[in-house]
Amino acid sequence: MKKIIVLVLVMNSILMASKIGYPSIPLIINDTIKISINIEFKHNKNGYKDSKFIKISKFIIPKILFPKNVFIQSEHHHKTKVSSNNYIIAEAKGHLGKRYVWGANGPSRFDCSGFTSYVYKKMGIKIPRVSINQGKVGKKVKRSRLRKGDLVFFDTSRRRRGYINHVGIYIGNHKFIHASSSKRKVIISSLDKKFYKARFKWGRRLK
Repeated sequence: MKKIIVLVLVMNSILMASKIGYPSIPLIINDTIKISINIEFKHNKNGYKDSKFIKISKFIIPKILFPKNVFIQSEHHHKTKVSSNNYIIAEAKGHLGKRYVWGANGPSRFDCSGFTSYVYKKMGIKIPRVSINQGKVGKKVKRSRLRKGDLVFFDTSRRRRGYINHVGIYIGNHKFIHASSSKRKVIISSLDKKFYKARFKWGRRLK
């Protein structure tokens, strides 16, 4: 079973490395399995890159666990927007159902801004810890212009005082993932739901 898991991980790394076009792609699974894949090019007699060779330069397995969440973390941050946004969403969905605890930063418990900062940190993007400050970084985006991976901000206070106190990650189709204080866990909600529709403030795009 362990050999099958490792083989799948290596093949996924090779596939993604070839598609993205980076010479080195580290694959990280739940912080327990790390594989570094190098793409090497052989030059032909005219000096042009001719063929690719796959080389596994590092293979570190402290302990093997069946992966619940798999994503590629590159040493380079110039991925395509589509692929990087998909990785953000995949990482976020990997924490569905985890407990909401005020002030918690993960990885087993989160509050709303602890959840978003943890997910983005996993992708190599550092953002402020609290939602009101997260709402000030990046490019401001209207609801109609939201893209997958954007942060979405709300004023959920009873009197709607106009300041940000809740944040989530937009996943497309008018839905977002967030650590909900009312449901006491990480869930997916709809922006069309009356409560969130009335309290939505803006989105933020960080890349």
